[in-house]
Amino acid sequence: MTKIDFKMKLPTGPEKLFELATDFENHQKLFPSQLKSLKIVKKSETEIITEEVLVFNTYFKNTEIHQATKHQKEFPKVKSEIIEGPFKGSMIQTIFQKSEDGNGTNISCDIELRLALKYKILTNLIKTKYKVILTSMLYKINNLAMNG
Repeated sequence: MTKIDFKMKLPTGPEKLFELATDFENHQKLFPSQLKSLKIVKKSETEIITEEVLVFNTYFKNTEIHQATKHQKEFPKVKSEIIEGPFKGSMIQTIFQKSEDGNGTNISCDIELRLALKYKILTNLIKTKYKVILTSMLYKINNLAMNG
């Protein structure tokens, strides 16, 4: 298991960021180069199951990863568990909290990444890509919230 802890602060309020981050139907529009496809399999007020095809650009070629993820959402927390695919058993917990100074949101992501054996060699690359994708996603969501 590989652990990734990620934190950042954004100027937009936590409610709006949470709303946009859990709007899975629009994630493919936000991340066309990393998210080849996303399909909602099941949806309720607090749980969404998605099937995704992710694209990682490696040193040798583009690698597509097919997976299914169960997202449990209850403001201010989203807990995602990968239930199918090479990262099965991985957990991602994201918390959107009002910053101490009241100006914006502190976001923390705690990731427990489980890799299938054939992907172990790519652990450092995958850790780096996860951080880049998370940073990009959160900045894009923040821009949407500020301009939308």
